[in-house]
Amino acid sequence: MNSEINILQRIIENNENVIIRAEYLQTEHQIKCGTELLKGRWVDEDQVEKLLKKLGKQLEINNGYVVIENGVATEHKRNLKYRKYENLNTIETQEYKVKYSLSCFYGKVYFYDGDGCDFVVKGLGKFGDQDDLDTLYREIDVFLAIGGQEHISGIIKMLGVVRNEDGDVIGIALEKGERFVAENITQAQKAELCDGVAYLHSRGYIHCDIKEPNVVIVNEHAKLIDIGSCLAVDDKTSAIFMTEDCGDPKLLTGERGRPGFEFDIYCLCKLFGLDSTKYKTIEDIKKA
Repeated sequence: MNSEINILQRIIENNENVIIRAEYLQTEHQIKCGTELLKGRWVDEDQVEKLLKKLGKQLEINNGYVVIENGVATEHKRNLKYRKYENLNTIETQEYKVKYSLSCFYGKVYFYDGDGCDFVVKGLGKFGDQDDLDTLYREIDVFLAIGGQEHISGIIKMLGVVRNEDGDVIGIALEKGERFVAENITQAQKAELCDGVAYLHSRGYIHCDIKEPNVVIVNEHAKLIDIGSCLAVDDKTSAIFMTEDCGDPKLLTGERGRPGFEFDIYCLCKLFGLDSTKYKTIEDIKKA
């Protein structure tokens, strides 16, 4: 990530034109914050904002982008098409201070400091565009489709949504978990993750991105996160969100390479250190 920031700093210091935004443009230089673009790696939005301030370009960037031309930086706003989800519980975050945040595919995961704060928030970053917002809504829609507001063994629980002052949904609140280390997994936790994947499959969804960073521990229970990567098994058009080396590419089928249930089974085997040629069902993995 530092190499990308160094490239950006050189571009700006040389008074070259650059657009820092959250969508693709045919420009001389392109930096996409929070998602993959420059050299196939991430550029963290907080680092970009600090760099802009360091170079005397102090801008507050919220749901927009910055254009730097001939050394002059200009902030541009964008109009996003929000959803209300009026029936969903609203989680208030104002009383808590953000302790730290991590980049995710469509924005940020915010961790809060304060007694009684038992949630994290996934939401738009400051450079969020319509695609990022739609990806957030895709995750909410999957939770609603699988009943993710209730307890499901092996699946992180959605506690509610975060709204802006107009009542628009700009984030999703989830149970707060601890880091999962695969080599320390217990048999009970293996069973929980198998149950979670089996449940997703029973509701017609493939997770598509089962891996160590997408599991957390909540009160000693293992739970899958990144529910937004789930793909309906009959969905032939939506984008597939998966880590390149997560699953077996041979299990991607069809003209566009669409995963099936067996893709998740392979990923479970990989997560648990099992030989995928010997375990063909979730029940087989659960008994291993």
